[in-house]
Amino acid sequence: MFSKKKEEKEKPKKQIWQEVLHESSSNLNSSLSNKSILLLGNRNSGKTALLSRLQRKDTSDIVKGLALDYSLINVTEEDTDDVLARINVWQLEGEDKHKDLLEFAINKENIEDSLIVIVLDYSSPWDIESSLDHWLEIAQNHVRSLSLPNSILENIQIKSEDRFKNYKEPEKGVDKISKTFNLTDDSDNNDNTQNNNNDNNENDDDDDNNNESNSDFFNKNVVPLAKGALEENIGVPILVVCCKADAIHSIQRDFNFQENEFDFIQQHLRRKCLKYGASLVYVSTLNDLNCELLSDYIEHLLFNFNFIHEAELIEKDSVFVPIGWDSLDKIELNSSIDHNTPFSDIIKKPKRVLQQEMESDYLEIEHDQDFLSRCKNTLDKKDQISKKTTKKKKLQQSVSTPVTTINLNENNNENNGSSSNSKGSLKKPATNTTSDISAQFAALAKKANEKPKTKRKRTVKKSDKERTVMSDFFKGLLDKNDKTGKNKK
Repeated sequence: MFSKKKEEKEKPKKQIWQEVLHESSSNLNSSLSNKSILLLGNRNSGKTALLSRLQRKDTSDIVKGLALDYSLINVTEEDTDDVLARINVWQLEGEDKHKDLLEFAINKENIEDSLIVIVLDYSSPWDIESSLDHWLEIAQNHVRSLSLPNSILENIQIKSEDRFKNYKEPEKGVDKISKTFNLTDDSDNNDNTQNNNNDNNENDDDDDNNNESNSDFFNKNVVPLAKGALEENIGVPILVVCCKADAIHSIQRDFNFQENEFDFIQQHLRRKCLKYGASLVYVSTLNDLNCELLSDYIEHLLFNFNFIHEAELIEKDSVFVPIGWDSLDKIELNSSIDHNTPFSDIIKKPKRVLQQEMESDYLEIEHDQDFLSRCKNTLDKKDQISKKTTKKKKLQQSVSTPVTTINLNENNNENNGSSSNSKGSLKKPATNTTSDISAQFAALAKKANEKPKTKRKRTVKKSDKERTVMSDFFKGLLDKNDKTGKNKK
């Protein structure tokens, strides 16, 4: 009796837990399936190699896409490599004529769960400013073209402001914890991931919630944004990634760039990122520099994972400025060049690069007569080569051994008396037998005796007489031999 009652009590508990787990898993899958990244940048800026690093693939097997390319990034658990989520990645292949396809990447349905990554090529720093301005303008115009309702637009802009205001430095000595998802709506908890310990006391929880709500109200309504920050708020987080950061050393060596010039580039990029509320990351896919940091930061922004990396400005090739960390005071702290100076006046394109671009763009037109003479020379060379090949073939044929045909049927009929069962004629190389040699000498003697016909009749008559005399002489000798042979017998 008691066992039955216990079973009846345990059944509803099990059903409740199953329902809770089912709801949590469904909420998890629905919240993770719509995360998207839009990857922008010029051609050959390093977008495909960067995506391969984020996908943890080999960069040697890179296949570039066309127009708007689609791929996935698996979010995995570090210990077990289990796939926890997938990120949709849309990559625009560096052409403005395909920008109308961006509505498939970011639209009204997924703009609140999207991220924009702008890739710059640091191997040509003189083009960085124009490239960044170009792609920022395209991203901004695309968001405006969506004609978002005021409620959605205000919501995403408020999120961007909260993300910038609520930045907190990572605690020193804190290790990276396992990736866990917040199953509730993360719009109210965006970028507040440093405090991961939950108190068991309900009163303490209430106090913490009250403090958080008060701080949110204070941040949203009282504390203004820093000067120069988020002047252009498009409502989507932006990451500015400088690929090929390993080229700093070769640029310094080949084009005589100085430290103050690299500092000016960094400060200029930081000002632009501060204006749009963006992050700045220097990456090298060749040396795998800051690739893991970038992957963790993307997961932090999209899934609110714990993030432990600090800002970095000392190392020139591994700069990292997270969203909300920078300010104009920090930028101007070690500035040696006036920030009002135009970028092109300090970072000039080298003459060698200008010359190469002019040579590649300049098409020299050849004169008709020069073109025809060049074609004639090539044809003459081909004729000479063909003549030489034909001469070689003829020499090889003349050197080859002669081949004679021997009919085996005749030999078989003479020796064996067989007539119909003999095999056909076979070809074999001639052998130096006595009969063959005598036949060859007889043919040569015949040719020597034959003289060409001439108009002189006397010579012809003399030769005929000589032949008759010689033939009669030899016939007489043969007759004598025959008679003597008979007499002996």
